[in-house]
Amino acid sequence: MLSDLAVAVPGPFRLVHGGIDHVQQQPVGTLFLAVSGNDARHLTEVIAFLKARDARVEVLGHVAGSV
Repeated sequence: MLSDLAVAVPGPFRLVHGGIDHVQQQPVGTLFLAVSGNDARHLTEVIAFLKARDARVEVLGHVAGSV
């Protein structure tokens, strides 16, 4: 999905953390992406791309050290 995101929404983002846990014997994957820059449109496009693929999205805001 990340390679598709890079093609569909060009701009700065990077994978900070990812993993798969099992909750009630069901795999649940998580990805933490750092979306750089001050371009609100870019962030909106990244969110729309992920939601269109049935991902749940939460914006954490500024995270120290996420250049």
